[in-house]
Amino acid sequence: MNTTCKYFFILLVLLPATLWAQEAEQTERPCEINDSSFVYTRLIQHRITQVKTMLATSGTLQANRLYLQTDSLLEAYLHCLKNLNRKCLNNDALLTGAGLSPKIEQLIDQLKECNIEIRDIREGQSDMIYTPFFYYDLFKDYVSKDFRDFLKIKGRQNAGVFSADAAIVIPWEEIGQYVMDWESFIEKYPSSYFKGEAANEYFRYINSFLFGDYNSPVLDETSTIDKDIRPIFDNFLKKYPNSKSAQILTFYLEEVKNNEGKAINNLHKSVDEFIEQLIY
Repeated sequence: MNTTCKYFFILLVLLPATLWAQEAEQTERPCEINDSSFVYTRLIQHRITQVKTMLATSGTLQANRLYLQTDSLLEAYLHCLKNLNRKCLNNDALLTGAGLSPKIEQLIDQLKECNIEIRDIREGQSDMIYTPFFYYDLFKDYVSKDFRDFLKIKGRQNAGVFSADAAIVIPWEEIGQYVMDWESFIEKYPSSYFKGEAANEYFRYINSFLFGDYNSPVLDETSTIDKDIRPIFDNFLKKYPNSKSAQILTFYLEEVKNNEGKAINNLHKSVDEFIEQLIY
């Protein structure tokens, strides 16, 4: 078991050390639920109930702090849950529902009560994540506007799988909207606690928008833009002509033009530097 999870679990719950021996005794069957999982689901449920009670009497600043504490705690619990059930997450059974044992069905039911879903991330692989709007729905009526908007954007963008097998799987227009979501947030809340994270999210999505991924590249080996994506770039410039993202896209298109027929390494570097000048 992950050392951090062991320490974290013992520190917070003070359960007998014998609980941890269960993982070592886990069988080699493809999908076997570790009994410790149910301890974590109970802890998550308890924290959610506790937070709802605390929020009822919290001011905005207290609610902001409570969100940060809860996010850290629940993500740690989820991390441990995933480590305990790695074999099951690598097994199609959790995705197809085929041949599930009563214990697995019990865990799935408890995960739903914890607002955790099992998501297909690539062939034969799955992951556990909190439902996209879980944090937003829990905190939206109590936290400050920047916290609320941040959680709403994250929820919307986590509603589906963005990439799989090194290929972007959402429409390219939607990536452009993700880019503008973060640009708008950064401009609206320049002093937000989340400014750094928002800038990193922006950088991630603007790079995806401009360059794609390994198995879904925008540029071929001669720095020529994919014929289906070029019209999307043109529409983006028309829709957001005064945005920083439009400045970046215009710079990118000029660099691509000057780089035609050459390798893209230097192109990527110059565009990244231009993005950093405007955003960070």
